[in-house]
Amino acid sequence: MDDGYFSRRGSSCEIATDQFSQNELKICCEAINRRFGLQFRLNSKGRLYGDKQQTKIFFKLIKPHVIPSMEYKIALTP
Repeated sequence: MDDGYFSRRGSSCEIATDQFSQNELKICCEAINRRFGLQFRLNSKGRLYGDKQQTKIFFKLIKPHVIPSMEYKIALTP
């Protein structure tokens, strides 16, 4: 639950996928998009990236699975 980042300024999120190959990242991104209907893409850092709208949907999907001590990671407002 700690391998991601939420930018309050841009209201976007990225998932730290630095250790994956470009091919694995492409497969992962396609699977997330197909399975969950999200439009995540790869950013220039090689991480999965969701814009403001996709981040809201993503956080709603994962909220039931986030442990209380990590809920601050998905708080859309301070």
